[in-house]
Amino acid sequence: MDKSEKKLDKKMFFDESFEGVARAGLYVRNDLFKFFKRLSADGIRPVGIVVEDGWNLEIITEVKEDENKINE
Repeated sequence: MDKSEKKLDKKMFFDESFEGVARAGLYVRNDLFKFFKRLSADGIRPVGIVVEDGWNLEIITEVKEDENKINE
């Protein structure tokens, strides 16, 4: 597969309560992608991010069917 055929692996997380017009283009440089790669390597799928007033982000992850049965 050459560069022109490479599939983009983008994920988008958004505020579902937002109503209106939004604009993209503000970027923050970080290494969160490395953390997501580690999660993926461990079989963990991130499905959301919680952003609060502070330095910490909460990563929401998929509950797998076998985990769900343990918690029932």
